[in-house]
Amino acid sequence: MTSTSLATTDTPDTQEFRARQALGLDQGPDIEDLVPEPDAREKKSYKALERASPELALSMPMQMYMAKITDTRIVDTVTTFMSGQSTLIKHLGADILSNASVEQLRASPSVWLQKILDSTQAMALTEQLLKQLKWYGATPGEQTPASIRYQLLCKAIRLYVRAPSVDHPDALEGFSWQDPTHWGKSYQTLRSAFEQHLLKARRAADSKEAIVLAHVLYIHEAKDFTVGDIPSDLRYKRSMVWVNFMHGLLLADDLGLDRLKSVSL
Repeated sequence: MTSTSLATTDTPDTQEFRARQALGLDQGPDIEDLVPEPDAREKKSYKALERASPELALSMPMQMYMAKITDTRIVDTVTTFMSGQSTLIKHLGADILSNASVEQLRASPSVWLQKILDSTQAMALTEQLLKQLKWYGATPGEQTPASIRYQLLCKAIRLYVRAPSVDHPDALEGFSWQDPTHWGKSYQTLRSAFEQHLLKARRAADSKEAIVLAHVLYIHEAKDFTVGDIPSDLRYKRSMVWVNFMHGLLLADDLGLDRLKSVSL
């Protein structure tokens, strides 16, 4: 993937804005809609599901069935790629993280995420994913748009860390953004709590990895946590100010505005 050049004279906010644009986190194409057409074997498998469990088949149309197959292939590919490595973020970008401080990662998480996704290991994993999924870009001479490759790799990270395994049978269960015990807490407190959860679940080996991994998960699961400069007195789900904040965030998404500039507090 081609890394966006970040001038050293740019402010951290400008660098973060550019990295978000390059990653396609706010306005890029949604790869969740990229579901392949079933081949003959997959159609036969779905027909068998309809016969064996008609109620399940009713609740899982063919497109959803194919989406689940795609997710399974992604997780299997990452599992093979890990080959006994401890944590995924470390495997992709240990050298990059060693050059960043915790403060830098918190201030510009997208900047450092982009650097990790541009690493040699990350690019190798992306190539393997494209081949396994048979997406455009898997064949020599084909070039997948950078934003698609970034999103695919972020999805792979998210699915892999949430997938149960022999070593982690409960995956990341135990932390819900909808838990009422979180209401009234500051975003800073909740970010720290989630990072600790990632560490306890052994999805990250240290605080640096936890910050980057949390950012990947926030993008898909809790986008309000990707907004920078949230005041400590803005309490989660506990005031009209918070309601207005979320309204602005959702409106920015609907209008295709840049969230970092239009909603940053």
